[in-house]
Amino acid sequence: MSDRVPKDLFIFHGFGACHAEWGRTQVSIDSNGKGLYEEGNGGLKLEDGQKGLLGDIEKSGFYNLNDSYHYPEVNDGGCEGIAITRNNSTKSVGVSNMVGPQAYERAAKIIIDMAENKTRS
Repeated sequence: MSDRVPKDLFIFHGFGACHAEWGRTQVSIDSNGKGLYEEGNGGLKLEDGQKGLLGDIEKSGFYNLNDSYHYPEVNDGGCEGIAITRNNSTKSVGVSNMVGPQAYERAAKIIIDMAENKTRS
């Protein structure tokens, strides 16, 4: 892992019902540590915590996942995804109608916990 945050870093995590009218939550964070938690609490600022966030996501195993996980037997379930751009490359993983692999769930928890902690403080 690099000691510096890539200038093009952008982390996105969205989740909720596959049908938008049922509600969704989205978290986005840029290389400056500015972000948006769109469930109701508004903006957040990491104060240089994005390097630690990126390191924790790397340790979660996120980068070893397939691009998509889908259970076709369900039509109206939940959909979610994580996309991380850095150094001109984007890794994205989508999960629909099922629980994601452990590495995905760990990465999602890291992002959501950070967003909730920063918007509460």
